Amino acid sequence: MADVEPEMAMHDGVKEQLREHIARRYLESPDFNGVEAPRLIDALGEFPVDIEAVLAELVAEGVVYANFGHEMTNPHIIGFPHQPAADNLTEVQQRGGVCAAVLYPTRDTLAAMSADDRYPGAPYSAALALGRSRTRPCPAGICVLPGRRSW
Repeated sequence: MADVEPEMAMHDGVKEQLREHIARRYLESPDFNGVEAPRLIDALGEFPVDIEAVLAELVAEGVVYANFGHEMTNPHIIGFPHQPAADNLTEVQQRGGVCAAVLYPTRDTLAAMSADDRYPGAPYSAALALGRSRTRPCPAGICVLPGRRSW
């Protein structure tokens, strides 16, 4: 019984670190990119915790979204709003795990972090920081255009 407690503490600690890492990488990347699951799993392969199982738990809890490019051909772009957590978990299970996914923090995770506070005066960036999909219309004034490099 005493061995179970340190294992649970390790599991919970890794889970929190993964949540924070995925959210931080998303917010700090110049284009709000997700984290490639294979790289993350390989980098943490030495941990005595099943990283892929922990990532699947985060998907099930609605903390992380696993994008396989199943809604758009490029998994590095969130083109549409995330599926509900239960549907995303089903997608993960049907694909045999998160190995082929690009991982993103969910809107709830980002909102809990007040991620949009990083972008005062930049409504489009603030919306993306909160996980808004890129193809969803974003009503904004013409003042947001000079800040976007795609023009």
